[in-house]
Amino acid sequence: MNFNLIRNTFLSLSLLLTQVNGFGQAASISATPASVSVNGCTSPSVAFSGSFSATTSATAFTFNGGVLPAGWSSSPYVVSSTTCPGQNSPDNTPYFWATTTSGGVRFVQTNGLDVALGGSINFLIRYAGDEGSGCEDPDEPAEEVYLQYSTNGGGSWTTIFEDWNTSSTKSAPWYNWYSQNIPIPAGAQTTNTIFRWYQPSNSGDDFDNWGLEDLEILANVPVTVNSWNWNFGDGGSAIGQTVNHSFPNVQGNNNYTVTLTANTTLGNFSTSTNYSVSIIDAVPPVITSCPSNTVLTADVTNCAAVVNYAVPTATDVCSTPTVSRTSGLASGSSFPVGTTTVVHRATDAAGNTSTCGFTVTVNDNTPPALFSNVGLTTPYNISNQTVGTSTGSATPGYCD
Repeated sequence: MNFNLIRNTFLSLSLLLTQVNGFGQAASISATPASVSVNGCTSPSVAFSGSFSATTSATAFTFNGGVLPAGWSSSPYVVSSTTCPGQNSPDNTPYFWATTTSGGVRFVQTNGLDVALGGSINFLIRYAGDEGSGCEDPDEPAEEVYLQYSTNGGGSWTTIFEDWNTSSTKSAPWYNWYSQNIPIPAGAQTTNTIFRWYQPSNSGDDFDNWGLEDLEILANVPVTVNSWNWNFGDGGSAIGQTVNHSFPNVQGNNNYTVTLTANTTLGNFSTSTNYSVSIIDAVPPVITSCPSNTVLTADVTNCAAVVNYAVPTATDVCSTPTVSRTSGLASGSSFPVGTTTVVHRATDAAGNTSTCGFTVTVNDNTPPALFSNVGLTTPYNISNQTVGTSTGSATPGYCD
């Protein structure tokens, strides 16, 4: 098993893990917020923070051989790559399998380790799932496995982890090989700490079996970071462990490669992560002045009315919108008798639109005019009185 793959899991967003003089170094990046999604036009400030740690392997065992490391102890066990049918370890190598008991319990215990600066416990664990003989599943609460530590040579034990609960349906993920990366708690951070995996109860040698694989305990080692250097992938940079940065106000979905370089007493180490900035302007412009509906009387000479109106204006939070007329007549035009609807549309740089509409009503209030030829041959009335006849006719006005 590749231990580097396991130790990567505790870092925030991304890392570069290297080995120098037997130490593992890891630089990591965290960001608040973890990504940017803005409905508007301005990218907010993002807080970036860097961290750096150096670790060494305090102890490790792959169980590929039957001899435990010096100082380790355990209840009786078998080492095999095919203990339970269909349950080989991820890399098909031998693993620890708890079988017979010692004093009624099963356990695996390390030697005393210097983990005064903290670190992590990395391993694979699995409960049996009734795959065959010697692979009977732990199914009672007291048959689960506990991870514990002792700081007084095994005189007393404190539980670090106790959530590998048994399941009568064998549905928990640790009924298959299950990867774990558990930080060493503050109480366990001494110069002589023992760790153990402990099953307090079982029903006998062929029952309630479980296994471990690729166990490694990493201990943090002292390291000094002399400088932190940031490159945000947009032309911007900064110096410091914690910095703030605002990405360009570019509309759309954008990704930037953020790189952190830590200059340490162990050398220079860099890590990069992709940071997502989505700036989508979905806010339409606001039309600030829209003319009111207008009613006018037609001019008697051309049966229309010239209308002057203030062209609507608009504002927008992200850009200067353009305003165009989409229907009706322009200001200063001669509007005909009847009702004309005038519509203007405001459009911002992102294509969002708002519309403004108003009506211009031109009324015809002029009666038809009478035109008469010489000679009265047809009776006609004035004020409801017949005064004569005319060979002429009543002619409509301009608007009829």
